Amino acid sequence: MIEPAWHLFIESMQKVTNVDQVLEGHYSMVNSILDDAMLTNQNLLATMIKLLSYCLMFSEKILIESKLQSPSPDDSAVSEIAIPNHIYTIEELTEKFNTELVGFLRDVRSCNQSSKVTNIIYRYIFKYSNGVYQLALWVIR
Repeated sequence: MIEPAWHLFIESMQKVTNVDQVLEGHYSMVNSILDDAMLTNQNLLATMIKLLSYCLMFSEKILIESKLQSPSPDDSAVSEIAIPNHIYTIEELTEKFNTELVGFLRDVRSCNQSSKVTNIIYRYIFKYSNGVYQLALWVIR
């Protein structure tokens, strides 16, 4: 996101004749980066943060369960402390993630987000087009 915007900015700087044009080019570059990173839409950003938090909880849960299955003397204390913090099962985390993902796709479709975000989502759905991702494709249509 940043590098293409930077190249466009540098290219546009070759044609500037005054400070106002420099400021306008910079403003345009920053807005382009913010839009492409979904930082201008608070709803999309909040949903993306939820999706990422579910990913982190899932990975922590898998790590803890793998340590419990083959504990080493150093890991046992860490696992015992971490277990109470993880109240979701893997199935519950999967369900919550899928629900948030479908909501995120609906939000992207309804807010007419930039074409870069939409293209990334379409590529992701195409690559992993099974189960919930088929449902997600239906939501986007």
